[in-house]
Amino acid sequence: MTRGLLDGGSSSILALGNGPDGRPWRVGLRNPFADDAPELRQLQLHNATLSCSGVFDSLEKTSDVVDPHTGAPLTQPAACAVVANSAAAAEVLST
Repeated sequence: MTRGLLDGGSSSILALGNGPDGRPWRVGLRNPFADDAPELRQLQLHNATLSCSGVFDSLEKTSDVVDPHTGAPLTQPAACAVVANSAAAAEVLST
């Protein structure tokens, strides 16, 4: 397969090649804390992956997003989106 867009739910996307129009795949990012929020930014992905992680409830016992300075799980609402050349790299860097 040389072209495709694989959507892994609300947190992961794999873009292979370009879209059907010959241009990079266009993916919109929105504010994850507001259901009706407009698009914050549009990304153009070509042979790249996007991974998003977030902390939505400060009462969560364990967050998969960590403070890079302390290594401790975040306890307040926060979100991160990473574009990388591999799905593994994007996933690791987004958490």
